[in-house]
Amino acid sequence: MVNKARDLVIEQLVERRLPYIPVENQGFRQSPNKQYFEASQTILFDNDFSRLRYNSNLAAREMVDGALEVSVSGDNPAIRFLRLPFRSDRKYVLRLQMTSSVDSNLVLRLSERNFDPKEPFAGYLSERLDIKAGDNDLYIRFSHPRIGPLIRLKPLERPGELSFHNVQIREIESRQ
Repeated sequence: MVNKARDLVIEQLVERRLPYIPVENQGFRQSPNKQYFEASQTILFDNDFSRLRYNSNLAAREMVDGALEVSVSGDNPAIRFLRLPFRSDRKYVLRLQMTSSVDSNLVLRLSERNFDPKEPFAGYLSERLDIKAGDNDLYIRFSHPRIGPLIRLKPLERPGELSFHNVQIREIESRQ
């Protein structure tokens, strides 16, 4: 017979003695977000790349196959979505299906409802995800009582190439 309480104690003792902090497995968050996304029919953004704006640290062009090709050259690249009709009582999932030439991080930042035009994006309304070289299919769930209409993506934190094959935002059921 296994003593479940002792197993938990042993696990906690081992965890305290690790020489590093384990990296969070994004897969735990991705699976339910994908299910919520696929169950939703309310689309706020659907690959309309003409509604995106880019800063000088990246160059973007739409390809024949419908993908958006992005070259990141600076240290602070930004893709900004034009105003979207987010509501504070709703939840959303952003799907990014892309191919990257490098391992890096992606940072999603949201604006507050009453944002300062000079600094529209709030640091506490942000999400950072690992990007691996090769194919990535990310589902990012977000909501906040003070969510504003703007989104800013920092697609990579170092120079590289990206192909966005699918960029969608859907509203999901509020109870999820």
